[in-house]
Amino acid sequence: MNSLRPPENQVWSPGFSRLIAFVSVIILGNALTALFAQPAAPSLRGFISAHDPSAMIRCKNRYYIFSTGQGILSKSSADKVFWSPGPRVFTNVPSWTTNAVPGFTGVFWAPDVLFFNNQYYLYYAVSTFGSQISGIGLVTNPTLDPTDAAYH
Repeated sequence: MNSLRPPENQVWSPGFSRLIAFVSVIILGNALTALFAQPAAPSLRGFISAHDPSAMIRCKNRYYIFSTGQGILSKSSADKVFWSPGPRVFTNVPSWTTNAVPGFTGVFWAPDVLFFNNQYYLYYAVSTFGSQISGIGLVTNPTLDPTDAAYH
């Protein structure tokens, strides 16, 4: 049994050295995690539900998102945390939609918005569920702010 004991002058055993190395890696990892940790994002509030949301886009001091729905749904936020419902893009469906897609009832799909040439371009899909007859529409506006005189 004496042969299993380390010599009395041996302080570090190979197993103990590996344990110290392992603990050092854990401590270093925790220190780096704490150093580079990001604060938790604030919880979204307000009118946050959106099916097939568009890209978020800024107009003046607000951010806007459009989503699938009757007339194309909109919402806006000043801080990207609290969202308020906005007006629908269409109060009446454009006549071409019901002519091009039989049975279309005004639920526009998957809108997306871009800004170039000093205009906002909102693309959208027109279809009916289960049909292979569809269309893509485009509406433009110089602003997304419904309180702006140029909004239409």
